[in-house]
Amino acid sequence: MGDSWKAEDHWLSQPGIASFDIIALYHGNNVGNFTCPQCIQTIAVKGPKWRLILTLSTALAFSNNNNNNATSSSSLLWDTVIRRQYDYVMFADDDLIMDTSDINSLFSTMKAHDLLLAQLSVCRKPGSSTWRKELLQEEDYVLRYTTFVEVMAPAFRMDFFTDVVRHTMSAERTWVGWGLDSVWPALLHYPKDRVAVIDAACMSHPPSKGGLGSSVDDNDESSVYRPGLSPITAKQEEMVTFAVFKYDRQTTAALGEPFMSCRVVGHVMRPLLVMGSGGSGNRNVVEVLLLCGVVIGLCLAGVVIRKRRRRRVSLGKLSG
Repeated sequence: MGDSWKAEDHWLSQPGIASFDIIALYHGNNVGNFTCPQCIQTIAVKGPKWRLILTLSTALAFSNNNNNNATSSSSLLWDTVIRRQYDYVMFADDDLIMDTSDINSLFSTMKAHDLLLAQLSVCRKPGSSTWRKELLQEEDYVLRYTTFVEVMAPAFRMDFFTDVVRHTMSAERTWVGWGLDSVWPALLHYPKDRVAVIDAACMSHPPSKGGLGSSVDDNDESSVYRPGLSPITAKQEEMVTFAVFKYDRQTTAALGEPFMSCRVVGHVMRPLLVMGSGGSGNRNVVEVLLLCGVVIGLCLAGVVIRKRRRRRVSLGKLSG
């Protein structure tokens, strides 16, 4: 989060109904002045989003600073505390606009449909955009099963993140995360009902100021791709990630999908609420608010985890 980010104006607009917690990864320049009373932790860090997520999920310790000013370390240990107490985790860019009920809907829908990987759909309204039309909200559905979830706000079942996703990142090649979102569904061999875009709610995504790692776009001070954050461009990072996992046209074709697939492969319709005589049928979203999640608002991200332990998920292998 930057200096202007406030939990009450963003994801915790209704803290009384929140089924999640937030950990704020603060990337501003006023460490002593930034506070987030609604967050269970605030951690002062600098760097590209997915490098920070790698550090968060593998480091021995981060700050013991609860509901206070941002510090540079933490007592939240991923393997001994976070992964044991929560079942889901989401890493969301801090410019995304979503309220408390939207995040509740994301996690309750993931639980109800036993999803491993998901994201909120992107709202169809002025000032909200995405480069993938398949990610735009379709209000007729609760969710659509897809072959892609974008790195700007992915949500994971905790065992899938810890046992699989965490191992797709590396200190040698992970910075802004480009390419990872194509690799994750492929490692699962493109399951038909475990990866989804949630249409029961949506998030607004302001137009990106960064580009494809080009020198012009990268010089924008607000871009997560600006010089100094990463030793290589986002596009170069994507190419390296693809090479490491042998993610190419031959491999994806063997799995029955096109290269960099982003397809809708199924859906769950919204139920119809049947009114009494003379009434009309209105679509009704069924929500179950679970006291089971944590959204960790990381520098550019949020995380959710659930408290009941689940079976382990083995890392799939790409053939190629």
